[in-house]
Parts: sequence; structure tokens; C-alpha cells
Amino acid sequence: MLVADTARVLAAIPDEPLGREADDRRARLRHAGDRADFTAARLLAAVAHCALTGAPLAAGDIVQRCDACGGPHGRPLPSAVGIHLSWSHAHGRVAAAAALDRLGVDVDAPVRPSGALLAQTLSPTERRIVAASADPDAVFLLAWTAKEALVKAGAADLDALAALTVLAGDGEVVPRHGGLAVACRRFSGSTASAATPQPALWRTIDDSGHLTPLPEGTVGGAA
Repeated sequence: MLVADTARVLAAIPDEPLGREADDRRARLRHAGDRADFTAARLLAAVAHCALTGAPLAAGDIVQRCDACGGPHGRPLPSAVGIHLSWSHAHGRVAAAAALDRLGVDVDAPVRPSGALLAQTLSPTERRIVAASADPDAVFLLAWTAKEALVKAGAADLDALAALTVLAGDGEVVPRHGGLAVACRRFSGSTASAATPQPALWRTIDDSGHLTPLPEGTVGGAA
């Protein structure tokens, strides 16, 4: 599991074409920051693939296909050597991971959820945990990113998030769900979550693009 600032990814990893479909999607994004995040996430996914297999993967060879409509978005297809990828980006932060089976990752910036959003996304147990927390916004983000990661991995239903409980306590997530290891980290003010076949190995990149251990910031689940 790799997490990094968008600016560092773009400075450390050589730019390359993302492929016609991804390039077209990127060009339609209105804000430069969104285009940068879009690019960095795919570059970091290619790095994650190489870190797992030792084999390079061109960002332009990554293909996405929607499970519902078949469009060039949604879950990435396995690479030519059968490696599954997932990535996420939000407001200058990116996360990406590779595995031998389906997985999901999510990263998001702090948010103050409305009562309606809490009701739509948290189970009754989770709402009680959030309400009792000294930092309810951070605990909500923990649950939100963990559930998003599980949805991307195919282990949860986006339309039934309130029926799923991932919080094990204040600042803790369940270690496993749906046969996947679940873990979360705080990074640069954001929260990243991973739902992976095996416990995630958390890394970031340095200024030269080399992988380094992610500074400690575990907030729940299996590190």
C-alpha cells in the first residue's frame, strides 16, 4: 500500500502517457489540482505493481472498465501478469496498491459530515461510537474510507453502507471483513484505508521515487 503527496509523486516519478481513455478523462477535469491527482494516482499504481512483481508496468497499459456499463472508468482490470490494482486520490493525496487478488484502497481529506450523511453511511453502532468520540470527524473518516475500500474490493455494497459495521471502537476498525484484511493510516492530514487479501505493507516514496516505510500513523486494523 503506497500513499504519498501528489506533488512528490509528480516530482519523483517520470511522467508518461496514461493511455487514450485516461488521457481523455483527465483532459475533461476542470481544475489543475484534480488533473494532477488523477495523473499521480495512476503513476503510483504502476509503481505498486512493480514493487510487488519486480516487473515494470506502463501507466498507459492500465485499463479501467465499469462493471455496470463497460465504460473506461471503475475497477482497473488485472494487468497482463494477473495483478490487481486499486488507487484513490483526494485534494493532493494519492494512494495505490497491488495484489494477487481483488483489493480496494481509499484516501480522503477531513470532512464534517451532516446528520443525513451519518445516517446514510454509518450503522447504529458506528453512529454511537462517532457521537461519543472526542474527534468525531476523524472517526467518521476512518469508517468512510474503510467502507469505500471494501466497496472497491467488491466486499461491500455502496448502497448499503449503513448495514455494514467496520468501526470496532473509537479510532479502531475491524481487522478483517469479507475475507480481506482492513487497515487504515493517517497521512499528511488525510486518512487512507486498504482492504487487501493479505495485511497491507504501508510505504511511501522519497524525493527520488524510492519506496520508504510510511511514518507511524496507524489508526486501526491490521498494520
